[in-house]
Amino acid sequence: MYIGIDIGGTNIRIASSKGKKADKISVIKTFRVTKDFETSIGNIISTIKKIAKGFKIDGIGLVIAGVIDTKQKIIVKSSNLPLWENRPLGKTIESVFNTIVILENDAVAPAVCEALYGHAVKLDKFIYIIWGTGIGGSYLEKDNKRLLIHCMEPGHQ
Repeated sequence: MYIGIDIGGTNIRIASSKGKKADKISVIKTFRVTKDFETSIGNIISTIKKIAKGFKIDGIGLVIAGVIDTKQKIIVKSSNLPLWENRPLGKTIESVFNTIVILENDAVAPAVCEALYGHAVKLDKFIYIIWGTGIGGSYLEKDNKRLLIHCMEPGHQ
């Protein structure tokens, strides 16, 4: 089972998939995000436990607006959730579920999908803009089969 989490400025959405394909999404839960990190992380963990119902979780992908340190799995800067900055978001979820957690900016993750599988497959470079509580974006460039990714937060400057 795989879990996908979208933490927005207003809502948190959690989806599960029994396989690696997004077309097999079986559960989607939505609830309000709180400014308090501890409350929201508790809500996220309890929701994942309810969704998983004892199934093994093979991986968790988590996206959120802001400047992300993907190695430390923390939010460095967030206009939407400043009280979440420098908190152990990814590592907390990793330790509870004993699985890999990938934390990424909410405009970078879908842009990478577009570059690899979607409308941007044949493009050498493109800009991806996402509109939610704020406006996020990323600029991707393909260079010798590598993706060069530049995260932008045009609506949060």
